[in-house]
Amino acid sequence: MSRSITVAAGIALAALLACQRIKPVADVLADARKAHDGGEDRAAVIHLKNLLQQEPGNAAARRMLGELHLALGDPVSAEKELRRALALGQPRPQLLPLLVRAMLAQASYQGVLDELQAEAPTPAVMAWRGHALFGLGKVDDAGQLYTQALQEDAKLVEAHLGQARLALLRNDPAAAMDSAERALAAEPRNVDTLRFRGDLLRVKGDLKGALAAYRSVLVQDRNNVQAFADIAAVQLLEGKPELARQQLETARKIQPASLVILYAQGLLDLAEGKHKSALERAQLVLRAAPDHLPSMLLAASVEL
Repeated sequence: MSRSITVAAGIALAALLACQRIKPVADVLADARKAHDGGEDRAAVIHLKNLLQQEPGNAAARRMLGELHLALGDPVSAEKELRRALALGQPRPQLLPLLVRAMLAQASYQGVLDELQAEAPTPAVMAWRGHALFGLGKVDDAGQLYTQALQEDAKLVEAHLGQARLALLRNDPAAAMDSAERALAAEPRNVDTLRFRGDLLRVKGDLKGALAAYRSVLVQDRNNVQAFADIAAVQLLEGKPELARQQLETARKIQPASLVILYAQGLLDLAEGKHKSALERAQLVLRAAPDHLPSMLLAASVEL
Protein backbone atom coordinates (compact mmCIF):
# COMPACT_ATOMS: atom_id res chain seq x y z
CA MET A 1 0.00 0.00 0.00
CA SER A 2 2.80 2.35 0.95
CA ARG A 3 4.56 1.72 -2.36
CA SER A 4 1.36 2.46 -4.30
CA ILE A 5 0.92 5.78 -2.50
CA THR A 6 4.53 6.68 -3.22
CA VAL A 7 4.15 5.88 -6.91
CA ALA A 8 0.89 7.82 -7.11
CA ALA A 9 2.49 10.81 -5.42
CA GLY A 10 5.39 10.67 -7.84
CA ILE A 11 3.05 10.60 -10.81
CA ALA A 12 1.08 13.54 -9.41
CA LEU A 13 4.26 15.54 -8.86
CA ALA A 14 5.48 14.80 -12.37
CA ALA A 15 2.13 15.91 -13.76
CA LEU A 16 2.28 19.12 -11.76
CA LEU A 17 5.78 19.91 -13.00
CA ALA A 18 4.72 19.15 -16.56
CA CYS A 19 1.83 21.58 -16.21
CA GLN A 20 4.18 24.22 -14.94
CA ARG A 21 6.54 23.67 -17.85
CA ILE A 22 3.78 24.02 -20.43
CA LYS A 23 2.13 27.04 -18.83
CA PRO A 24 1.58 29.57 -21.62
CA VAL A 25 4.22 32.25 -21.89
CA ALA A 26 1.60 34.99 -21.73
CA ASP A 27 0.38 33.58 -18.42
CA VAL A 28 3.88 33.53 -16.93
CA LEU A 29 4.44 37.12 -18.03
CA ALA A 30 1.08 38.06 -16.53
CA ASP A 31 2.06 36.36 -13.26
CA ALA A 32 5.30 38.34 -13.19
CA ARG A 33 3.49 41.61 -13.89
CA LYS A 34 0.91 40.83 -11.19
CA ALA A 35 3.69 40.13 -8.68
CA HIS A 36 5.41 43.40 -9.62
CA ASP A 37 2.18 45.38 -9.30
CA GLY A 38 1.72 43.84 -5.86
CA GLY A 39 5.17 44.97 -4.77
CA GLU A 40 6.62 41.46 -4.95
CA ASP A 41 9.45 42.20 -7.37
CA ARG A 42 11.63 39.29 -6.26
CA ALA A 43 8.77 36.90 -6.94
CA ALA A 44 8.36 38.49 -10.36
CA VAL A 45 12.07 37.93 -11.06
CA ILE A 46 11.69 34.25 -10.15
CA HIS A 47 8.75 33.87 -12.55
CA LEU A 48 10.79 35.41 -15.37
CA LYS A 49 13.95 33.43 -14.68
CA ASN A 50 11.95 30.20 -14.68
CA LEU A 51 10.45 31.16 -18.02
CA LEU A 52 13.84 32.06 -19.48
CA GLN A 53 15.28 28.70 -18.48
CA GLN A 54 12.72 27.19 -20.86
CA GLU A 55 12.77 29.96 -23.46
CA PRO A 56 16.06 31.90 -23.30
CA GLY A 57 15.15 33.77 -26.45
CA ASN A 58 11.95 35.29 -25.11
CA ALA A 59 12.45 39.00 -25.74
CA ALA A 60 9.47 40.21 -23.68
CA ALA A 61 10.71 38.30 -20.62
CA ARG A 62 14.24 39.69 -21.08
CA ARG A 63 12.84 43.20 -21.24
CA MET A 64 10.66 42.79 -18.15
CA LEU A 65 13.55 41.23 -16.24
CA GLY A 66 15.73 44.20 -17.18
CA GLU A 67 13.05 46.60 -15.93
CA LEU A 68 12.81 44.72 -12.64
CA HIS A 69 16.56 44.65 -12.11
CA LEU A 70 16.59 48.41 -12.65
CA ALA A 71 13.74 48.92 -10.20
CA LEU A 72 15.54 46.74 -7.65
CA GLY A 73 18.74 48.75 -7.84
CA ASP A 74 20.83 46.38 -9.94
CA PRO A 75 21.74 48.45 -13.02
CA VAL A 76 24.49 46.07 -14.15
CA SER A 77 22.09 43.14 -14.54
CA ALA A 78 19.47 45.51 -15.94
CA GLU A 79 21.75 46.64 -18.75
CA LYS A 80 22.66 43.06 -19.65
CA GLU A 81 19.01 41.98 -19.89
CA LEU A 82 17.93 45.10 -21.77
CA ARG A 83 20.68 44.59 -24.35
CA ARG A 84 19.62 40.98 -24.76
CA ALA A 85 16.05 42.18 -25.31
CA LEU A 86 17.28 44.62 -27.96
CA ALA A 87 19.23 41.89 -29.70
CA LEU A 88 16.08 39.74 -29.70
CA GLY A 89 14.08 42.45 -31.47
CA GLN A 90 12.43 44.52 -28.76
CA PRO A 91 11.77 48.10 -30.00
CA ARG A 92 14.75 50.36 -29.33
CA PRO A 93 12.65 53.52 -28.71
CA GLN A 94 10.89 51.75 -25.84
CA LEU A 95 14.05 50.31 -24.32
CA LEU A 96 16.34 53.32 -24.73
CA PRO A 97 15.08 55.26 -21.65
CA LEU A 98 15.59 52.18 -19.48
CA LEU A 99 19.01 51.46 -20.95
CA VAL A 100 20.17 55.05 -20.40
CA ARG A 101 18.97 54.96 -16.78
CA ALA A 102 20.87 51.73 -16.18
CA MET A 103 24.05 53.18 -17.67
CA LEU A 104 23.78 56.45 -15.77
CA ALA A 105 23.31 54.51 -12.55
CA GLN A 106 26.67 52.86 -13.25
CA ALA A 107 28.29 56.23 -13.95
CA SER A 108 28.93 55.04 -17.50
CA TYR A 109 28.78 58.58 -18.84
CA GLN A 110 30.90 58.19 -21.96
CA GLY A 111 28.98 55.01 -22.69
CA VAL A 112 25.73 56.98 -22.65
CA LEU A 113 27.14 59.52 -25.11
CA ASP A 114 28.28 56.71 -27.39
CA GLU A 115 24.88 55.02 -27.12
CA LEU A 116 23.06 58.21 -28.08
CA GLN A 117 25.43 59.29 -30.84
CA ALA A 118 23.13 58.25 -33.68
CA GLU A 119 19.87 59.26 -31.97
CA ALA A 120 17.78 62.19 -33.18
CA PRO A 121 18.08 65.21 -30.84
CA THR A 122 14.69 64.94 -29.16
CA PRO A 123 14.23 66.80 -25.86
CA ALA A 124 14.67 63.56 -23.90
CA VAL A 125 17.86 62.66 -25.76
CA MET A 126 19.25 66.16 -25.16
CA ALA A 127 18.52 65.81 -21.43
CA TRP A 128 20.21 62.39 -21.29
CA ARG A 129 23.24 63.76 -23.08
CA GLY A 130 23.21 66.59 -20.56
CA HIS A 131 23.28 64.09 -17.68
CA ALA A 132 26.25 62.31 -19.23
CA LEU A 133 28.16 65.54 -19.82
CA PHE A 134 27.36 66.66 -16.28
CA GLY A 135 28.81 63.39 -15.01
CA LEU A 136 31.96 64.02 -17.05
CA GLY A 137 32.34 67.48 -15.54
CA LYS A 138 31.30 69.39 -18.67
CA VAL A 139 28.67 71.36 -16.80
CA ASP A 140 28.35 74.33 -19.19
CA ASP A 141 27.66 72.01 -22.12
CA ALA A 142 25.16 70.11 -19.97
CA GLY A 143 23.38 73.34 -19.04
CA GLN A 144 23.01 74.34 -22.69
CA LEU A 145 21.41 70.99 -23.49
CA TYR A 146 18.96 71.26 -20.59
CA THR A 147 17.95 74.73 -21.76
CA GLN A 148 17.45 73.51 -25.34
CA ALA A 149 15.40 70.56 -24.15
CA LEU A 150 13.10 72.78 -22.07
CA GLN A 151 12.62 75.19 -24.97
CA GLU A 152 11.07 72.27 -26.86
CA ASP A 153 9.32 70.63 -23.91
CA ALA A 154 8.74 72.91 -20.92
CA LYS A 155 7.49 70.03 -18.76
CA LEU A 156 10.40 67.65 -19.31
CA VAL A 157 11.25 66.35 -15.85
CA GLU A 158 14.73 65.12 -16.82
CA ALA A 159 15.76 68.60 -17.98
CA HIS A 160 14.34 70.34 -14.89
CA LEU A 161 16.23 67.87 -12.71
CA GLY A 162 19.38 68.50 -14.68
CA GLN A 163 19.06 72.23 -14.10
CA ALA A 164 18.40 71.61 -10.41
CA ARG A 165 21.61 69.61 -10.08
CA LEU A 166 23.53 72.32 -11.91
CA ALA A 167 22.16 74.99 -9.59
CA LEU A 168 23.12 72.94 -6.55
CA LEU A 169 26.63 72.46 -7.92
CA ARG A 170 26.87 76.23 -8.36
CA ASN A 171 25.84 76.71 -4.73
CA ASP A 172 22.43 78.17 -5.55
CA PRO A 173 20.01 76.08 -3.47
CA ALA A 174 17.10 78.45 -4.12
CA ALA A 175 17.38 77.96 -7.88
CA ALA A 176 17.84 74.23 -7.35
CA MET A 177 14.64 74.01 -5.31
CA ASP A 178 12.78 76.09 -7.92
CA SER A 179 13.79 73.66 -10.68
CA ALA A 180 12.89 70.69 -8.48
CA GLU A 181 9.45 72.16 -7.79
CA ARG A 182 8.93 72.65 -11.55
CA ALA A 183 9.79 68.99 -12.06
CA LEU A 184 7.36 67.95 -9.32
CA ALA A 185 4.62 70.14 -10.81
CA ALA A 186 5.08 68.31 -14.11
CA GLU A 187 5.16 64.85 -12.50
CA PRO A 188 4.30 64.85 -8.77
CA ARG A 189 5.10 61.17 -8.20
CA ASN A 190 8.45 61.07 -9.96
CA VAL A 191 10.79 59.25 -7.57
CA ASP A 192 13.95 60.84 -9.01
CA THR A 193 12.59 64.30 -8.25
CA LEU A 194 11.38 63.30 -4.80
CA ARG A 195 14.83 61.90 -4.10
CA PHE A 196 16.55 65.06 -5.32
CA ARG A 197 14.33 67.12 -3.05
CA GLY A 198 15.55 64.97 -0.18
CA ASP A 199 19.17 65.42 -1.27
CA LEU A 200 18.70 69.20 -1.38
CA LEU A 201 17.12 69.32 2.06
CA ARG A 202 19.95 67.19 3.42
CA VAL A 203 22.54 69.58 1.98
CA LYS A 204 20.69 72.46 3.64
CA GLY A 205 20.85 70.64 6.98
CA ASP A 206 17.13 69.89 7.16
CA LEU A 207 17.52 66.22 8.07
CA LYS A 208 13.91 65.85 9.16
CA GLY A 209 12.70 67.20 5.83
CA ALA A 210 15.15 64.99 3.96
CA LEU A 211 13.86 61.89 5.74
CA ALA A 212 10.29 62.84 4.85
CA ALA A 213 11.26 63.25 1.19
CA TYR A 214 13.05 59.91 1.04
CA ARG A 215 10.12 58.19 2.75
CA SER A 216 7.80 59.71 0.16
CA VAL A 217 9.82 57.78 -2.44
CA LEU A 218 8.93 54.55 -0.62
CA VAL A 219 5.26 55.53 -0.72
CA GLN A 220 5.52 55.50 -4.51
CA ASP A 221 7.84 52.48 -4.71
CA ARG A 222 8.17 50.39 -1.57
CA ASN A 223 11.01 48.34 -3.07
CA ASN A 224 13.20 51.33 -3.93
CA VAL A 225 16.53 50.32 -2.41
CA GLN A 226 18.05 53.73 -3.13
CA ALA A 227 15.50 55.31 -0.78
CA PHE A 228 16.48 52.90 2.00
CA ALA A 229 20.13 53.78 1.44
CA ASP A 230 19.32 57.51 1.52
CA ILE A 231 17.39 57.14 4.77
CA ALA A 232 20.32 55.21 6.24
CA ALA A 233 22.71 57.99 5.20
CA VAL A 234 20.61 60.58 7.03
CA GLN A 235 20.43 58.37 10.10
CA LEU A 236 24.21 58.15 10.06
CA LEU A 237 24.37 61.94 10.03
CA GLU A 238 22.03 61.91 13.01
CA GLY A 239 24.41 59.58 14.85
CA LYS A 240 22.04 56.61 14.69
CA PRO A 241 24.06 53.77 13.11
CA GLU A 242 21.76 51.05 14.47
CA LEU A 243 18.77 52.56 12.67
CA ALA A 244 20.89 52.92 9.52
CA ARG A 245 21.84 49.26 9.73
CA GLN A 246 18.17 48.27 9.99
CA GLN A 247 17.38 50.22 6.81
CA LEU A 248 20.16 48.47 4.92
CA GLU A 249 19.10 45.05 6.19
CA THR A 250 15.58 45.71 4.93
CA ALA A 251 16.90 46.81 1.55
CA ARG A 252 19.19 43.78 1.33
CA LYS A 253 16.17 41.49 1.66
CA ILE A 254 14.70 43.20 -1.39
CA GLN A 255 17.86 43.15 -3.50
CA PRO A 256 20.82 41.27 -1.98
CA ALA A 257 23.19 42.13 -4.84
CA SER A 258 22.41 45.85 -5.06
CA LEU A 259 25.45 48.05 -5.67
CA VAL A 260 23.59 50.87 -3.95
CA ILE A 261 23.39 48.85 -0.75
CA LEU A 262 26.98 47.66 -1.04
CA TYR A 263 28.16 51.27 -1.21
CA ALA A 264 25.86 52.37 1.63
CA GLN A 265 27.11 49.51 3.80
CA GLY A 266 30.64 50.65 3.04
CA LEU A 267 29.79 54.10 4.38
CA LEU A 268 28.34 52.55 7.52
CA ASP A 269 31.44 50.39 7.96
CA LEU A 270 33.66 53.45 7.61
CA ALA A 271 31.60 55.37 10.18
CA GLU A 272 32.03 52.47 12.60
CA GLY A 273 35.78 52.24 12.04
CA LYS A 274 35.62 49.00 10.04
CA HIS A 275 38.07 50.22 7.41
CA LYS A 276 38.94 46.87 5.87
CA SER A 277 35.28 45.98 5.36
CA ALA A 278 34.54 49.44 3.95
CA LEU A 279 37.36 49.10 1.43
CA GLU A 280 36.23 45.63 0.38
CA ARG A 281 32.71 46.87 -0.29
CA ALA A 282 33.96 49.84 -2.31
CA GLN A 283 36.13 47.50 -4.37
CA LEU A 284 33.18 45.18 -5.03
CA VAL A 285 31.17 48.10 -6.39
CA LEU A 286 34.07 49.26 -8.56
CA ARG A 287 34.50 45.82 -10.08
CA ALA A 288 30.94 45.99 -11.37
CA ALA A 289 30.88 49.76 -12.06
CA PRO A 290 34.47 51.01 -12.53
CA ASP A 291 33.42 54.64 -13.00
CA HIS A 292 31.38 54.90 -9.79
CA LEU A 293 32.93 58.05 -8.31
CA PRO A 294 31.40 57.77 -4.79
CA SER A 295 32.99 54.33 -4.38
CA MET A 296 36.32 55.70 -5.62
CA LEU A 297 36.09 58.40 -2.96
CA LEU A 298 35.12 55.86 -0.32
CA ALA A 299 38.12 53.68 -1.18
CA ALA A 300 40.41 56.73 -1.13
CA SER A 301 39.07 57.77 2.27
CA VAL A 302 39.81 54.34 3.72
CA GLU A 303 43.33 54.26 2.31
CA LEU A 304 44.33 57.71 3.65
